[in-house]
Order: sequence, then C-alpha cells, then structure tokens
Amino acid sequence: MSRWKSEDDWRRKIRVEPRLVVFFTRQLATMVKTSIPIVPALISLSEGAESPELERVVGEVARSITHGHSFSQALAYFPKVFPRVYW
Repeated sequence: MSRWKSEDDWRRKIRVEPRLVVFFTRQLATMVKTSIPIVPALISLSEGAESPELERVVGEVARSITHGHSFSQALAYFPKVFPRVYW
C-alpha cells in the first residue's frame, strides 16, 4: 500500500530542501532566458535532480503544464515545496 492516502495527498505533504529549490529556480531561469521552452527545461531538470523528491515534483509540474495548467497553477500543487511567492 502506498504511504500516501490519495494521489493528491503526497503533493500537499512532500518536502524538498530549500537549497535545492533555490538551485532549481536558478537553473530554470537560466534555461528559460536562453529560449529553452519551459516543459523541456523542466524535464531536463527533473532528470538531473539531486533528490528523488525534487525529481518527482518537477516531473509532475511538467506534466501539469502539458495537461493545460499554467506554470503557477502547477507549482501551487506543491505548497510545501514552492512558497506562495512562486504562484
């Protein structure tokens, strides 16, 4: 049995070290400034993430965007990872 009660439950509870979120943010900003589209940038960052939690979160953010959510909506699914200032 999964340690999460529902699929959405893990999104609200998962945590990532703040230093990793800062590093991810800087990397994403650099990639977007060089005209890399956001979804491929997110996928690339997910694959190179320093923690399995960050890998899963960033992968889910990319999936949410491909399913029509805005970037800020996708980040808002992870309130313990991305503070309100992100969304």
